[in-house]
Amino acid sequence: MRHLRRNRVLRRQLLRWLQPRPTTRRIVLHIGPHKTGSTYIQRTIEANRPNLPANFETVSRHDRRLQRLKTLTSDARNARDAARIAPQLTKIANGLARRFGRVEHLLISHEDLCGPMPGRAGILGLYPLAHLMIPAIVKGLAQSGAQVQLVFYKREFSDWRTSLYRYLFRDNPERGYHPRRFAERVGLPPGWPEFIKALRLALPEDTLNVVSYEEDRESGLLGRALFARLGLTDAEIEALHRLPPQNVSRPETLHDHQFRQ
Repeated sequence: MRHLRRNRVLRRQLLRWLQPRPTTRRIVLHIGPHKTGSTYIQRTIEANRPNLPANFETVSRHDRRLQRLKTLTSDARNARDAARIAPQLTKIANGLARRFGRVEHLLISHEDLCGPMPGRAGILGLYPLAHLMIPAIVKGLAQSGAQVQLVFYKREFSDWRTSLYRYLFRDNPERGYHPRRFAERVGLPPGWPEFIKALRLALPEDTLNVVSYEEDRESGLLGRALFARLGLTDAEIEALHRLPPQNVSRPETLHDHQFRQ
C-alpha cells in the first residue's frame, strides 16, 4: 500500500510537470486556530493526497519551510519580535509558494502560524501577535503571483475555551474548571470579534474567510468548507476517506457521526 501511495503521488507530480504552468493560481492558507479540528483536517487531506486531482496539492506539516514559519511565529513574544521576523516570514512564504509554482490549487495549513496556543509560552491574550505576523506570510505568498485566501475556523467561544482548558490540563482530568478564573489567568477576551477585526484590518480586502466550526462539523465532514474553498467539487469531497478523531478534548467527539467510516 505504501508503494502504491507513493507511485500515485509521483504520478500526480509528473503530470504537473508535463503540463504548462497554470495562468492563475490559488493558495488557501488555513490558520486554525487550535482546538478547531486543524489536525484532523490536515491529516484527512494528506491521507487523500494520492487521489486528489493533479492540479491540487497540500503542503505537508513537516515541510521544511512551513516548519520554519511555525518556529518563527511560535517563538515571537512581543510586537518587537513580530516586527523583526516579518521580513523572514515574507521571504520564507514566498519561497514556499514558488516551490509549488506548478500547482493551481494549493493548501497550506498550520494552527501555530497564529502564534502559540493560549496558555502556553507565557503569552497573555488571544493570539496577540497574529495580526502582525499573518499579513507578512500572506504578503510572501501573494508575491509569487497567486491569489491568497485565508481561512479561520470560528468555534463558539465558551465551547472553544472549555476545549482549550481540557487540552492544556489533559494530564489532570479531575482538575476543576472555572471559566472566569481560567480566562483571567490566560488573558482571554469575552469572544472572537476583536481578534477577527484586527486580523481583517491588517490584511488585504476580502482575504479573510471566517468559517463556522459548528456548521462545518454538522455538514458531515469537518473541513468541508475549507476543501470547497480550495476548489474541490462536492463529489470529490464526498469521496475523501474519513479518518478517526485526532487530538480530541471532548469524549463525545469520539462518537461524532462524521468519523464513521
